Amino acid sequence: MLEVDRVSKYFISNKSKLEVIREISFSLREGEFVSIVGPSGCGKSTLLRMIAGIERPSSGRIIFYGKEINSPDPRISMVFQSFALVPWLKVIEQVELPLRARGIENAREVARKWLSLVGLSEFEEFLPKELSGGMRQRVGIARALAVEPNLLLMDEPFSSLDELTADTLRHEILELWKSAPNLKSILMVTHNIEEAVLMSDRIVVLSRRPSTVLKVVNIDTPRPRNRRDEQFYGKVDEIYSLLPQ
Repeated sequence: MLEVDRVSKYFISNKSKLEVIREISFSLREGEFVSIVGPSGCGKSTLLRMIAGIERPSSGRIIFYGKEINSPDPRISMVFQSFALVPWLKVIEQVELPLRARGIENAREVARKWLSLVGLSEFEEFLPKELSGGMRQRVGIARALAVEPNLLLMDEPFSSLDELTADTLRHEILELWKSAPNLKSILMVTHNIEEAVLMSDRIVVLSRRPSTVLKVVNIDTPRPRNRRDEQFYGKVDEIYSLLPQ
């Protein structure tokens, strides 16, 4: 489905070159949930933005269903850490926004369907400032899924939430995956190792900047997973041992 092929990224500032990512390669198959973990500043979010087509690699290729990504692809949607909601739009309008941009005639009906699935039917007329953090992230999730993507990208989607709300949303995302007929796979960036092991089929572990792939760890236990299980913490310890201290 997705192939990241020897992708590198650097930025030029004051005539100096800052290399962030160095020849990263990994793949994503249909039906997989893959997470990317690594130290702060190693370029995880930059990598996700390149897959989304928001930024371009300095070298290497990102291939989606056999075609190189050079700009945003309508089959790829993204959930942001900062919620990225428009302050003056009501909840229903937030979810309608990408649908109307694509010329979908029944945008309100589709938006209502996804607000119902994320449990926000009663909050259609609310503004973002009137919602809790967890509710705002639910709006972002509904907006991302309403366009029926094949690939969902998530950039630390639970990091700004309290642990109870985050844990609820983790389980809800896995359930919503089943409700979205076109959604094949999910790719998530996270700092939370337990979260990655809880949700993922495979975990791509990155090094310090300029980041390279240290290892791709397979998580073979079926979902839902038990945090108290010996195998669960075995995987958590394995990933911690790979990360630079």
